Amino acid sequence: MRLGDPDECRQRRLLFPTRSHSTSPLAREKLAHMAETWIKLAIQLEEQLPLLHQHGGQSPTVKAG
Repeated sequence: MRLGDPDECRQRRLLFPTRSHSTSPLAREKLAHMAETWIKLAIQLEEQLPLLHQHGGQSPTVKAG
């Protein structure tokens, strides 16, 4: 996973099904919150990326696992 990648955040949002009928209402609420958090992170990263690039920074890479 690359830190600072809005597209990666949007993909991770898809890992949290918010309309599953097999989970409890509380679980659906928590999954929806997690999905929303990934979207908010993507938006924040998109807003901050120009500043990072302006200062010559690179998005760090983190190995999953």
